[in-house]
Amino acid sequence: MHIAIDRKTHKILNVEVTENYVADPRMFIELINPITEMNDVKSTTADGAYDSNKNFEYCDKKGIRARIPVRITSVGGKSKYRRKNVIEQLGVNKKRSHRFHKIPPENIRKENEEQWKNDSGYYERSLVESMISVFKRAFGEYTFSKRSDMKEKELLMKAVVYNMFLV
Repeated sequence: MHIAIDRKTHKILNVEVTENYVADPRMFIELINPITEMNDVKSTTADGAYDSNKNFEYCDKKGIRARIPVRITSVGGKSKYRRKNVIEQLGVNKKRSHRFHKIPPENIRKENEEQWKNDSGYYERSLVESMISVFKRAFGEYTFSKRSDMKEKELLMKAVVYNMFLV
């Protein structure tokens, strides 16, 4: 279950239910696109599982600040959208030294990443973790339904009920 919430109201804005084998990065655009079409979204925060060129490109083209941590071993790659985030988060130098990026040692990259997390407001991501915890306490960790289509309907109904409790 992939969830998008409003950081101010804590309401669930969108839910995408998938099988376990569906990778997180693939669901990012499906999760936030309906929200961006109805609202003026300025930033989005997601955990590192959503780190992908496609997701950074989507956010950049929509004018959304993507607060998605890149992998600590990243050097940028070919995507200009993701490279911009690698530079911002890890301190990888924009300038190239011949064919190779100037890559700071891992300890400096980790310090840069921690500084970015503090400065960017990335730690607001914990709101989602808290919301998921509340959701699981209220509705349990499992679905009663066995079929995938019914599991999805059950989880969507639980999300509607959750939002009703927030009013």
